[in-house]
Amino acid sequence: MTANIIPGKTPCISCIKKEVQFNNQGFQYAPTVTDLIARTMSQFQAIEALKILGDSENISTEVFCFDVDKFSYTRQVARNETCCGCAL
Repeated sequence: MTANIIPGKTPCISCIKKEVQFNNQGFQYAPTVTDLIARTMSQFQAIEALKILGDSENISTEVFCFDVDKFSYTRQVARNETCCGCAL
């Protein structure tokens, strides 16, 4: 999972933790697969960091979750205006 936390633009970490369902079974894949996934997610994070530092208009405001078991990804979680963290 990767997400940008930007006050006033993105959901807060509290809302993300409530909405995103994590697989608690543990990660039981070969080290090569684990390394590949870690590198892929770190590339997403690096790209988003460069967008933020460069003051880009295309900063992601969604949470990016990659499900290894289903080999799928989702973008989810919206800001909750009634949440004191999101409303900042």
